[in-house]
Amino acid sequence: MRLSSLPTKESSLFILFSLSILSLGWLFFILALFNFFVFPVIFIGTLFLGLSSLFFLGRLLMHAPRSSIFTVGLLALISFGNLLFTTPTLLSGRDQGAISEAAIRLSESSVLTYRTPATDTFFDIYGPGKALNFPGFAYTDTGDVITQFPLVYTSFLAAFHSLFGIAGLTIANGLLLFLFLFTFFELLRLFVKPFYASLGSLLAGLSFLPLWFSQFTLTENLAVFLFTLICYSLLRFLAEPKFTHYIAIFLASSLLMFTRIEGYVFFVIIFLFLLTQKQTRALISTYRFKALIVPGLFLVFIFLRNFFINLPYYKTIGRALEKFLTGFGSTILSSDNGSTLSGQFPVGGVLILYGVLPLFLCGILGYFIIWRQKHWRAFIPLLVALPTLLYLFMPNITLDHPWMLRRYYFTLYPLFVFSAVVGFSLLLAKTRQAKVFFSLFILILIGFSLPAHITLNSAREDKTLLPQIEKFSRGFSSQSLILVDRNATGSGYALPTAPLNLFYQRQAVYFFNPEDIAQIDFTRFDQVYLIAPENELPRYIEKFGERMIYQGSYTFTRDGLAERSLLDNNDFSFPQKKRFETKDLIFQVY
Repeated sequence: MRLSSLPTKESSLFILFSLSILSLGWLFFILALFNFFVFPVIFIGTLFLGLSSLFFLGRLLMHAPRSSIFTVGLLALISFGNLLFTTPTLLSGRDQGAISEAAIRLSESSVLTYRTPATDTFFDIYGPGKALNFPGFAYTDTGDVITQFPLVYTSFLAAFHSLFGIAGLTIANGLLLFLFLFTFFELLRLFVKPFYASLGSLLAGLSFLPLWFSQFTLTENLAVFLFTLICYSLLRFLAEPKFTHYIAIFLASSLLMFTRIEGYVFFVIIFLFLLTQKQTRALISTYRFKALIVPGLFLVFIFLRNFFINLPYYKTIGRALEKFLTGFGSTILSSDNGSTLSGQFPVGGVLILYGVLPLFLCGILGYFIIWRQKHWRAFIPLLVALPTLLYLFMPNITLDHPWMLRRYYFTLYPLFVFSAVVGFSLLLAKTRQAKVFFSLFILILIGFSLPAHITLNSAREDKTLLPQIEKFSRGFSSQSLILVDRNATGSGYALPTAPLNLFYQRQAVYFFNPEDIAQIDFTRFDQVYLIAPENELPRYIEKFGERMIYQGSYTFTRDGLAERSLLDNNDFSFPQKKRFETKDLIFQVY
């Protein structure tokens, strides 16, 4: 199949633009790996590579038709306009809070690990491994605390926090959403005319998944950009086997390895496929040293460094993989809230609810049309995403929604939007009113997402909670230990412990096991306090007894979404906006 007549100059400039962005990601990652995450290097590197990317972007737009410039402007408006509905995710309890905390700590300390008297106290109780009292972190053998999440996305966020403060976390996600949509537009341009590519990229940007998940600090936001860029670079390499295309494939796919565990499988598939192509063998034969030896040695070195520094992450993944394989075909992995996802919980209702299923079905039909018309190279994205097709049947994630849709976002979503746009543009190409019919097709697919947008994307969860936590912190000294119950704010996914530690220098920990009170070294602290709602007190009274001296109360008020889970009788309704008020009782126990 011949690719669409995308101008070579425009394509080359886009690759150079992408290489500048990839270099920036690699710079942040390497600085984090070597505990040299210092502001002057971050600033100079961002300035140089940022200006380089803007230069190539400007040159690209100079050579692009006006319709493409207009589309890129709209995609930027969508990406950064979405920030208006975004509250930085700073609370403990879910992945996004732990990733944000790790990024902020890296930004402020320049190293990946940290320790406090509170972390030392619970290390003495639990030892190396998962730091249960500090969600999303693990203890090293020496008692330091390190993130349990991949370092590439964490370092990317940390760099933007260094440059822009707390707002940098949302700016980083806005930029990643724009990069994904822009790359997706260029990917479509390889197969369809600008009109269809423009509408297809608007469909990708206005559906529920990207606008929702880009509001949270989740690795999928970087992964979806890298996946799309890999597909684009592969296709350009097959059409024109230049070294810049090859190096873009290598840098993007290896960076994805360190962003998502699925990246390792993608990397193997990509390079096994490339080795079957005579263009690759010819390039390696010509540039053996810089195309094979140098990248190979570099990758092995970075892998070993990352593996031993981020060992808790790989241990967590290893345990999860073991559970998945032993439960294959029956019970799927347990989620972060202890629930399970198995065949008895149909996810089709959730996919319909959020407008995902119609899009995916159109994508599957699109691939059937592509197959019938023998456009074989359009199957390259499907080849790359092949391992994650398993998620269609086993999402392997928490049962509450919309969170469970994370699994579908970073590969399956762009894959099926791509095939739907390419397939239906081919189907409608010979009709008299092709553009009109295609426009209606896109509007209908976007329309399926409107109920979810209206219900959820206007809900800025917990936007008033941080000032309340600051006021709450004033009642304690930095030398006190604060034991915080999981439901202190009314939600175990909105724990105040991270802000108390990060912003107000209080020794706060998530406290779940009253048995630990007998092993806490009280001599490390001036006072020890327990914060818990009244309905949680019986389990503490049983263990603490007369130690508990009442000191007062504090009420947290938060605006959020009531949880919806498939455990709730296969509940296929949207989470409802709700105001939660939780009155906590404060006790001094030492």
